[in-house]
Amino acid sequence: MTDLGQRVADAVVTAFGKLNVNSGKPTIRLNGVSEWTVLAGLVAIDGDELTVVSIATGVKALPDEVRSFSNGYMVHDMHAEILCLRLFNRYLMEEVKGDCPRLLLESATANTESVTPMYRLGTREGPEEAGKSDTNAGPEHIKNSESQSETYRLKPSMKLALYISEPPCGDASMSHVATGQTAWEEPAQKRQKVIRGRANFGHLGTVRTKPGRADSKLSLSKLCSDKLCLKQYTGILNCITSLRIEPIFLDFLVLDESKHVDADFGRCFHERMLQKPERPLQALTYRHSNFSFLKHPERTPLPVSLAYIAISNTAHVINNGVKNGANAKKPRANGASPLSRRSLWQQAEGHVPTFASYNKLKQANKERQNLKLKARKLLGSWPQTGEDDFRL
Repeated sequence: MTDLGQRVADAVVTAFGKLNVNSGKPTIRLNGVSEWTVLAGLVAIDGDELTVVSIATGVKALPDEVRSFSNGYMVHDMHAEILCLRLFNRYLMEEVKGDCPRLLLESATANTESVTPMYRLGTREGPEEAGKSDTNAGPEHIKNSESQSETYRLKPSMKLALYISEPPCGDASMSHVATGQTAWEEPAQKRQKVIRGRANFGHLGTVRTKPGRADSKLSLSKLCSDKLCLKQYTGILNCITSLRIEPIFLDFLVLDESKHVDADFGRCFHERMLQKPERPLQALTYRHSNFSFLKHPERTPLPVSLAYIAISNTAHVINNGVKNGANAKKPRANGASPLSRRSLWQQAEGHVPTFASYNKLKQANKERQNLKLKARKLLGSWPQTGEDDFRL
């Protein structure tokens, strides 16, 4: 246990406990069965000061088949730690736009000796500005250039810690999972380089896909261990915020000491990569927690996710990839979560370059894309999910 790890855990759990919402927290069902969930929280550390930025709960991932009709309106991975990072990106765009005081970011435009180089915009395919034909145009050549030319960075004094009430699913928690759950073996003819969830505990250091149950529909969304491992190379910004902000990296994962295994953590985040990242994750642990909704064999998982930006005090509930109460079979704009691809784009529109489609936007940062491809290659195998593209 470390003092910092305990302080981070206490800060997240306390903030979650104070959150007054009508729905989204585990409860006792009418049949008397209690619910459990995974809690995650992103905390900014500046000296002795801790600031809880985002909090999320969740254990679900949507089947890959929904991407065919999502049209950017659905959130596909609702695991708590992944939602936390999406919330973080949404909050950062608030700071970029000047919608709130800049507590985490500072201007990097005038700083020519920045420690971390800004991602560069590569070739822009299909620029949307009328009368412009230069496909190599950078941010200075597009609409609203004044609002898009300034870049930002995380304040140098800041460090970021991600608290998770359970070890991240996948390679970082194989020893813990193996002692508490039932493994299953895929038939020999179906075995692939990528393993689903809890299959084949003996295969370590391998990319795995959600969900963990053998009888669930195929997701192809990678387990959280693999996603967090990849972000040691690319950083935790998304394809939108990375157009205005220098790369930002997690410094710490904060985990329950009783469930943390050093060997698993080291293998997952350090040893299985032939080329070590410049900013490797460090593990911090905590020993005591007042979070009362931990996973337990006699409890059932909470089917929804709570997403909360603590700094701006905004919260919503996600159910089956959309806002709680919205139609997940026919997703529409009014039912989209603020964390959906469309919502994140709409929030940033006018403050980042415009492209023909979301996929073109994702590919705009050539340096970021190259880092992703390189890291995926280092991990061995990275199955592609279905397309969820739409016009911008």
